[in-house]
Amino acid sequence: GRMTAVSLAVAAIPEGLAAVVTIVLSIGMTKMAENNAIVKRLLAVETLGCVDVICSDKTGTLTQNQMTVKVLYDGERIVDVDGNGYAPEGKLRNKDDSEVKPEGKIETLIRAAVLCNDASIVKNESGEYTCIGDPTEGAITTLGMKTGMERVKTMDKFQRITELPFDSDRKMMTTYHTGVQEGKLVSYTKGGPDIVISRCAFYETENGPVPMTDDIRKKIEKQNHDFACQAIRVLAFAYRVHNKGTTADFDHEKDMIFIGLVGMIDPERKEAKDAIAVCKEAGIRTVMITGDYKDSAVAIANNLEMMSEDSMALSGSELDKISDEELLKACEKTNV
Repeated sequence: GRMTAVSLAVAAIPEGLAAVVTIVLSIGMTKMAENNAIVKRLLAVETLGCVDVICSDKTGTLTQNQMTVKVLYDGERIVDVDGNGYAPEGKLRNKDDSEVKPEGKIETLIRAAVLCNDASIVKNESGEYTCIGDPTEGAITTLGMKTGMERVKTMDKFQRITELPFDSDRKMMTTYHTGVQEGKLVSYTKGGPDIVISRCAFYETENGPVPMTDDIRKKIEKQNHDFACQAIRVLAFAYRVHNKGTTADFDHEKDMIFIGLVGMIDPERKEAKDAIAVCKEAGIRTVMITGDYKDSAVAIANNLEMMSEDSMALSGSELDKISDEELLKACEKTNV
């Protein structure tokens, strides 16, 4: 009956169409507002109606943006880390659950991670621990607190003299410290595992650095890949020793000594998984776009059930190589 009335009104006064459309749309908006969805422009509702792909960032949107260090790898053994979030509660453990004391190579790795880092963890009024700075770095600061390396005390003991800040071209950050080796300056570098590993000419052992071999490099790369396939985000750490009075130089980010890998997890948001399921039912494909390592991103996409049988994942370097025609085809199948 209502439809007939509307069509009669429009038939009688054609100028009335605009008003009728506006009224119908605003009724729709009211209904949406009742479901906690507020739209500023009516046109947006029309656009939403014909969406068939949604592209989303990963960190903080599909995940909680609450990084937690879960595993350490010192080139030989894997050590698990207890606890969740930024609270400094948790211990280091072997695979058999026995406690690990932070000493030797593991201590060197944690010290490097705490020093080559700019994030602080603070307790707010309600007693919750929060991160000031990058969440990835915050997770590492928490790791230090769990092992008795408080950021401020550690920074006082091994003072930072200068640094090479992180940038997206190098994908590395290097800081220079005194007090690690008598009369010398030590630089610590952290960054993407593939890049850092390729720039290490040595690796740390309990008896000091020895030359890197292809076998050891392959072993470290395999470990990095294994972590990434479990949705673990990995950072690699290395160091180099300099004479006192050295100034920061990008040349120092090669021929380094590999220390280890730090793996962390940013848990998925449960509500994101539910939203993706709703989209799937509505015939909308969700695509994850992230700066993360490809294998880690795919693992998280699988946890969120974003991938189907024939879904592909493309890395930045693979995207650079394909033509525009191939890209059009790839877009139909790529979910990460």
